[in-house]
Amino acid sequence: NTNDLPLLNKDQPEIYLDLRVSKPGRHVLLINYLTPVNNRSTTTVHIETRTQRGRDKGRATLYACPYTSLCRQAVTDRQGRIAVFKFDSNFINPVLKGENNSNVGIESLVAIPYDQWSLDYQQPKPACIRKDGKCIQALFLTPPDSKKVEFEYANELRLAKVLPGVYDNNTGLVYLDHRDSMIDVSGKVPHPGQYVFVVHYYQPDHPEFDLEVLVHNGQFYEAKLPVQHCPSNSGCRSIVKQADGDSYFQLTENFVFTLKEASHKGVWLDYVLVIPAEQYSENVLSEEPVDNTGAFIKDCGHNHFFMDNYTEGLCEK
Repeated sequence: NTNDLPLLNKDQPEIYLDLRVSKPGRHVLLINYLTPVNNRSTTTVHIETRTQRGRDKGRATLYACPYTSLCRQAVTDRQGRIAVFKFDSNFINPVLKGENNSNVGIESLVAIPYDQWSLDYQQPKPACIRKDGKCIQALFLTPPDSKKVEFEYANELRLAKVLPGVYDNNTGLVYLDHRDSMIDVSGKVPHPGQYVFVVHYYQPDHPEFDLEVLVHNGQFYEAKLPVQHCPSNSGCRSIVKQADGDSYFQLTENFVFTLKEASHKGVWLDYVLVIPAEQYSENVLSEEPVDNTGAFIKDCGHNHFFMDNYTEGLCEK
């Protein structure tokens, strides 16, 4: 709600902020903001930072954001590139200046060290699917002959006590970080052949990073698991790939699957699917579409689906 935020508009064309960074150096700035529901215009906000030795300038193009969640834009330079601000102290005094048509609520200004910058900090990712204003659980496709191995299996003492924003609080997750950086799970495939490993995880805190993977099945496979930023309440999935990009692993019977976190970051692990190669498709990695067919037929099918001008809700759509 923009009523709860300081507004940058014709009545208040400038906002002065106090910003503290953990250590001086080069930083990228991000603006978190909302716009009023009835305002669909795009505005440019100019940013000037003042430190002990000088000033840096940049701008941010803020598009309409009449949503229930904040929007975010990075500050750029005159050429449209990500602006790099050089701070010589821990305490910065940024000034945000709007244009004549500006009407935007500023929630915060965030400074990210340049060596940690990633587009993931700006790229939006889904947090949940909403139905009637409430988050519901998303579903994922599971091929029929898949082998599902829970990470909590044989690792009960490592069950996470603090969970991310999950739909089902009874979900058993194992947290992997630099303090507890490795986990093994074992399983057995029904018959020899080529298989694909898909991991279901939660990762709301970091940009994308890789986990190291070791698959032992008589021979050793070294591989990587890309772990994308994932704030979803239903988790995300990722496929294990070898160094050459191959995602197929030749398995005979028993296998041991090892994950190692080497980036000083954290991820919650749910389970690994071992899928016969011929049954795998990229659809396995994505949430299934929400099916409203039954509700539509039930709620809208009377009177041969006739809709008048006063129809609302699902039938209107």
